Amino acid sequence: MAEEFDSYAIKYDALLSDPLREGFADTEFFHVRKLDLLLDFLRRMGKPPSNLAWLDVGCGRVNSYNWAKCISAAWRGAILRPAC
Repeated sequence: MAEEFDSYAIKYDALLSDPLREGFADTEFFHVRKLDLLLDFLRRMGKPPSNLAWLDVGCGRVNSYNWAKCISAAWRGAILRPAC
């Protein structure tokens, strides 16, 4: 599994690269939008985000904690590969 994670982490920027997307907004916009969609889904399911424990697993490239710390005190991150 580590090898698969590394294969995506190494080409993270290339996987996100899209001329249409880049012309519309920066990468942070899309990360925040994904979080908005997730929160909307949880609210529709009757699951208050503040009652949940969150784990963000990655390589430290996107600091979702800064966006989500106001949602739940139980938000934690795990950096699997700091070098990526």
